[in-house]
Amino acid sequence: MRRAILSEAFSGRLVPQDPADESAEELLKKIRMERETAEAERKAARTAARTGRKAKSDTIPPPPASADDTTLADGEQTALSLEFNP
Repeated sequence: MRRAILSEAFSGRLVPQDPADESAEELLKKIRMERETAEAERKAARTAARTGRKAKSDTIPPPPASADDTTLADGEQTALSLEFNP
């Protein structure tokens, strides 16, 4: 009896089938594509982490220059005072 039930279940005759349902082949194709996309994203993230690069969405623009900025217009830095006032 168990063998007969399993045979009916695997052949799709155990319960009535809905013709509007997606076929197993199309469902498996969709799952495969989603897995491939997720794997490609994971590989890109691992590569970026390994090389020390950030993803484009993670980049933060530099802060705007302030009056205390020590960089001159030509890219040269000014000397900072190392005196400490206790």
